Amino acid sequence: MTIAVLAGTGFLTMLAVVLAWAGVSKIRHPEPACRALVALGAPATAVSTLVLAAAELGIAVLVLVVPSGVSGVVLAGFFACLALAAGLLARKGHDAGC
Repeated sequence: MTIAVLAGTGFLTMLAVVLAWAGVSKIRHPEPACRALVALGAPATAVSTLVLAAAELGIAVLVLVVPSGVSGVVLAGFFACLALAAGLLARKGHDAGC
């Protein structure tokens, strides 16, 4: 493996750990994520928050088990969606806290 590949894999691993941490946090304390979903106009139930947390954990596991270009693209796309949601929440003046 080259240094570039190792560095890329390390970066993916770090982002996957951050995403897994967020998923576990949503499972342990779903209220902030539920409030953020309501502010975005999405259906906010305990189930929808758990589905979001499961998606975060699933993508994190995918990246950790198969650190490839495809899993990296999935991870990047998910983070882009989260960034978009955070931007929309900020524009509405809502402090997501999740």
